[in-house]
Amino acid sequence: MSEVRDVNKQGYNKLAPEFVEEKRITTANFHELSQDFFRYVMNSKLKKGMKVLEIGVGKGWLRKNFNWPKVDYIAVDIAEMMIKELDNTIVCSVEDMPFEDAQFDCVISSLGDPYFYKEALVEISRVLRRDGLFLFSTPANEWARKLRGERIFSSFKVGNENIETYSFTYNAKDMINLWRSCGFEPLTMQNWYAGGIRGPISADISKIGNSVTEVAIVTTAIFVNKKNG
Repeated sequence: MSEVRDVNKQGYNKLAPEFVEEKRITTANFHELSQDFFRYVMNSKLKKGMKVLEIGVGKGWLRKNFNWPKVDYIAVDIAEMMIKELDNTIVCSVEDMPFEDAQFDCVISSLGDPYFYKEALVEISRVLRRDGLFLFSTPANEWARKLRGERIFSSFKVGNENIETYSFTYNAKDMINLWRSCGFEPLTMQNWYAGGIRGPISADISKIGNSVTEVAIVTTAIFVNKKNG
């Protein structure tokens, strides 16, 4: 999937200088809706001494905004401009990571839709030990379909330029089927709705109309790896 890799690398490097909450309101809304899930993860699923890989770390929202237990942590991101101020990070594609098989106890990701395609998911399964957990949030397919139809791209406006990156979202059935084909089994899945947003709601969320409070905006999930020995 070299096209996905190349488009995302170029797009997120361009976005990096402006990829902050106050300018990316939709991303800020996604983060707010997934806060309770990630607090639960930090308190109940991550344990002291675990080897944890964060994928698509971006500007470090997960690392900066939660109380992590003392874990052996490393992160990857495809865009070097995103992570230049972060420690313990490696620039690479999720579909080709420089780690040994079954190296991590847990893989975690906030808004993983840019790399939720088969080649990347198989690689996540490879580096995750058997019975290790993959914990993540992603824009909900229901919202994505209402916003952009069948298109699989996120669009970002930076000055006069429109930047697009890949965004793969799935309904529950399709997500379970794809993840299973890559070695995972579902433990939990939950949708989060716009009614949980306390601050300003972005145009990309509010434009879906009066049904906004009834449409799933973010999906969070925990899958367990069953492929590696």
